[in-house]
Amino acid sequence: MSNTEAMFAEPERVALIGSIAAKVSSFTEANADITFRTTWACMWLADIECLRELDGHSSSNLFATLRPVEERRIVQTWTRAATQQDRKIRRGSA
Repeated sequence: MSNTEAMFAEPERVALIGSIAAKVSSFTEANADITFRTTWACMWLADIECLRELDGHSSSNLFATLRPVEERRIVQTWTRAATQQDRKIRRGSA
């Protein structure tokens, strides 16, 4: 098993993400327009200490903390910026 595979199978990580998901789900039902796809993906890559800290928050605080990540579409913005930079490099204008 590689280090990456071991990280994804880490029991504490799985438990923390499950706990965070349960806390946030009570608020997502009332805010059906918000999905936390980006947040969930990032959690699998996050340091375990960050997950412990997030899990210590109340449900409402977690929702308030994580919602901007989705609303601001941070990953999509980074991806778009990287793609635009790649195009400039290929054209020789970077």
